[in-house]
Amino acid sequence: MKYRFLEFELDAERFDLLRKGEKVAIQPQTLAILSMLVNNHDKLMLKEELVQHLWNGRNISDSALSSQVKVLRRILDDDGQEQRIIQTVYGRGFRFAARVETVSSPTNSLVAAARPKVTDALIDQAGKPPVIAVLPFYKIGDMAEHSCLPEALPADITTALSQLRWLFVIARASSFRFDANLPDLAKMREELGVDYVLTGWVELVDGQMLVGVELTGTRQHRVVWAERYDARLTNIHDLRAQMVRDIIAAIDLSISDTEAAYAKLTAPDQLTGWEAYHLGMSTVNGARMDLKMALDHFEFARARAPAFARAHAGTAYIHGLGLYHLAQGGNENAAIHNMLILGEQALRCDPLDPFAHLVSGRAERFSGNIDGALDHYAKAIAFCPNYAEAYNSQAVVLLLKGDFAAAHEAAKLATKLSPNCPMRFEAETTQTYAAFNLGKDEEALALSRKLTEFSQHSPLALLAAMTVFHHLGSEDEARLVRSRILSTGMQPRTSMLRTFPESAAAISDQVTQAVTHYFR
Repeated sequence: MKYRFLEFELDAERFDLLRKGEKVAIQPQTLAILSMLVNNHDKLMLKEELVQHLWNGRNISDSALSSQVKVLRRILDDDGQEQRIIQTVYGRGFRFAARVETVSSPTNSLVAAARPKVTDALIDQAGKPPVIAVLPFYKIGDMAEHSCLPEALPADITTALSQLRWLFVIARASSFRFDANLPDLAKMREELGVDYVLTGWVELVDGQMLVGVELTGTRQHRVVWAERYDARLTNIHDLRAQMVRDIIAAIDLSISDTEAAYAKLTAPDQLTGWEAYHLGMSTVNGARMDLKMALDHFEFARARAPAFARAHAGTAYIHGLGLYHLAQGGNENAAIHNMLILGEQALRCDPLDPFAHLVSGRAERFSGNIDGALDHYAKAIAFCPNYAEAYNSQAVVLLLKGDFAAAHEAAKLATKLSPNCPMRFEAETTQTYAAFNLGKDEEALALSRKLTEFSQHSPLALLAAMTVFHHLGSEDEARLVRSRILSTGMQPRTSMLRTFPESAAAISDQVTQAVTHYFR
């Protein structure tokens, strides 16, 4: 649905704000507030409603919401005194005062008519997302002036977890009531309905901060993941940021794998859309990637829960992965078309879902719309700042734009955020090309040797390694990789580069020369 007011146009489905046809730079949270106000322009929006919808009911101050509204007024050229666009109803909430015109094209009307209504029955079909509670960390010894750490660290983690939209996070006001040292998991599951509990401890020893964290499943009281960190207190803020990133990335993978394990115990015809989705992701991320099986799981999830954004996004994701393997043959145009359609469906179901923006960005990239891809990746990162795969995809597009330095950094960050991700070779492939084009020959060679380990997972990773070996004069290694490429069934052809923009001419030439040399 599109809305027009004054000289602005708000596209709620694409999550964009235009002013006289030009896109307006606006943060996602601010745009989300505008969307709610405009969509409910005929009524007063209570503060509690805004907080519940945008912050998942977390405890935030009035000043935090007011500051967002202040930013929004500045973007709309509204005046806090006159309030001709956004009116403040003191102590209660806000009302959108400008005249709003609803715009609906024939195509949009058909889509809207076909869009399923979100009912309790539909929620039952999709299944509820996992629920997690983060407890205050247990303090070991004297904290002195750092006494805030046992609560500050889990508070940071709770905030970051809330940006994973597939996960429901219990507010601190409820979770911090439980014992940090020996939490009663059965009681937490009964009272809060939690599936997972994150606990930890903090100890200061001779200027060193030691932190341990543990993720436990409440269904079987089993430790899902655990890690230990240490750093000098002088680097405490850097450690906090790094630790939060690592924990979020680990939890993202660990919970998804655990949910998939539970789903495997369920009869296929009894699966919810949520369970089928996780089975699909486990099939993609497992030791042996099976795109056909993953696609079957995602299609089942779509049929079971038509309003579940991630079911559509997962299906688009598989079509995108299929493009990486289409050197074995396939219809590229059909795959790209399916990605675009499914990405739009996912965003209609949930315009704030980072995974939906990820697959939509990949669809735009494959269709040649590089700027559109970057826009989706920026939104995915804004909604989930620890999203390794979004940084990975962003790195690919930056590489294609010829910005090798930025691509190199984004690829390194993707690997750092998710060092154990089975798909990390994608980021390392991008980093390999970027390092080579930046003249970092030793790094490019080292990365290429790592990429040769992924012969079963990514023929294109092998192609990158062969290309670098060829251009850096390592002929024996290049021919060895050529043999591995052939063993995968891949028949490299230069037509694979047809979606590369002109800005990627250097990489296209490098790959073309290598393919021509070894596969002529």
